[in-house]
Amino acid sequence: MIVKSVSLHNNTEKHDKVYYIQIVDGPTTGKYTVSFQYGARGGKLTWGNRDGSWKKEDVSLWEAETYFSKKKKEQIAKGYHVIPDPDNLLCLIALSF
Repeated sequence: MIVKSVSLHNNTEKHDKVYYIQIVDGPTTGKYTVSFQYGARGGKLTWGNRDGSWKKEDVSLWEAETYFSKKKKEQIAKGYHVIPDPDNLLCLIALSF
């Protein structure tokens, strides 16, 4: 189950890229995974996890929230902006992971 998600878009200069970040409730009770996807808008997305690899890492909610915020701030500093997502449609992306 997705606990929190954000959609980001970078359309500065020659860019048209998206970046999605989610906190997902892990298979272990009380543990969470931060995952992200990025790539050209409309193209194939590259998947990553908290450590940038495919290795799943169960962490506490506090650690997940901290990493989520850090990753979001990093991308905003690179020119991304938050895409309003009132219906949280990214649930479909994360659940397919």
